[in-house]
Amino acid sequence: MPSSPCLKLTLLVLSLLVFAGGAMALDVWRIDASGAERLSLLALLGCSLLLAWLIGRLFPGAPPADVRPRRGDDTADMARAVEHFLRERERIEADRAELRIVKEQLAEQNMRMRHMAHHDALTGLPNRALLDDRLKQAIAHAQRHRSRLTVAFIDLDNFKLINDSLGHDAGDALLKAVAQRMQACVRGSDTVARLGGDEFVLVLCDQPEQPQLVAGTLGQIRDAIAQAVPFGERLLRVTCSMGLATYPADGADGATLMMHADVAMYRAKALGRNNFQFYYAGTASMARTSS
Repeated sequence: MPSSPCLKLTLLVLSLLVFAGGAMALDVWRIDASGAERLSLLALLGCSLLLAWLIGRLFPGAPPADVRPRRGDDTADMARAVEHFLRERERIEADRAELRIVKEQLAEQNMRMRHMAHHDALTGLPNRALLDDRLKQAIAHAQRHRSRLTVAFIDLDNFKLINDSLGHDAGDALLKAVAQRMQACVRGSDTVARLGGDEFVLVLCDQPEQPQLVAGTLGQIRDAIAQAVPFGERLLRVTCSMGLATYPADGADGATLMMHADVAMYRAKALGRNNFQFYYAGTASMARTSS
């Protein structure tokens, strides 16, 4: 109900007077009074209570605050919550993508490190460590299947002369070409490894018993190595000497086969280079075999 400031002030003053009168009436009630006086006091007290009730109705005061969010606030809060959720989801997806990239990079790095640990840096061929493992596996395969394998020790003839006269770049180009050509002459089950410098080793699995049949593959490798290698305006040429040892006739383990193949290779060099020699156990000399 609307009211002016003056009316509010007037009612407030009357309220104070009535309450003051009520207080006085209570004090008078305590002393001896006649019946008429007590009725008057009761009437005055009733009027004060009635006036207090009217003031409460006219000026109820501020309503209690509505603590419940309005519908508009609910919608805004929901929109903010959804926006926050979407941002968090995008951040999590970005973190997952970054983590996948890091994992892939680590996996590639580990693969490169493993490859470097077991392969020659220049030619990409297996190094000595991987050769030893491949040779053990080949011997185990030959034992299970009662087959033969051949280890060929290969040394390039006069490679040092090319390396010293034309430089290391020419020597590296020649080594890489020779490695690729030897790989092209063998099967996927065979192994071509580089020990270092101009020394290579072949592990030829499931070889026939007749040496003449093995000689065909070795002759193919020798001819491939002897082909010219272009280097700038020059053509590089090199030959090779090969020594061969066969499992199980020339050794039952990798170290023995490698040693006997190395002996046979030096015999090939002593007999004029550019040929291959088989190792024969128990004989004082080796027969020269070429094609």
